[in-house]
Amino acid sequence: MKLRMYQLILSLTVIFAISAPSNAVVIELSPALQVSETGESVSIDLVASDLGSPLTTVIGNYDVDIEFDDSALAFTGFSFSDALGSVISTDFFDFTSDAFDGFSGMISSTEVNLNLFSFLFESDLALLQSDSTVLATLNFDVLALDVGEFTDVTIASVNSLVDAAGFDITGFSTMDARINNPSDIASPKVAIMLSLLIAAITLRRKFLLKSKV
Repeated sequence: MKLRMYQLILSLTVIFAISAPSNAVVIELSPALQVSETGESVSIDLVASDLGSPLTTVIGNYDVDIEFDDSALAFTGFSFSDALGSVISTDFFDFTSDAFDGFSGMISSTEVNLNLFSFLFESDLALLQSDSTVLATLNFDVLALDVGEFTDVTIASVNSLVDAAGFDITGFSTMDARINNPSDIASPKVAIMLSLLIAAITLRRKFLLKSKV
């Protein structure tokens, strides 16, 4: 158990150390770390961050593959935010819809594809987005997560990331998420270490935001 705990802390430290440059858009899964156990349900947001404050990048469409371990998690569904407008139907020619969902969903037993194309003008999208914008939310049931174990939900591929003017967004980075069994936190010292680490990641993101202003 101690070895697994140290592996968890080490890997999170690496995530903290090797993070995105302050001038790059980040496509991330949030929260980066959450606790759960067998039988519970969890939600993870797909987020576009470091878009600028005020906005310097407005997301117009995206296509992202997200991977998970199907022995630990069961995918139960997803929902889009209104960041690219409302999704009324999957008909591309239904112009009552603000955005087109290109048949998002499971593409294999361990992968989910989320893709959305907005019909809105850049000025309209800018009103719906901010420096850190939730694009969608994924839901999972925890099937098996024994004491001391964790499972990762990762961004397997960003197939497309385009701004509201139709230009490809390049130089972006990605950040994954981890779900840990809370029973692994067996001692107050370990709990404090994890709390400090999560706080450090949060503070660093706030620092990067201020450094860009």
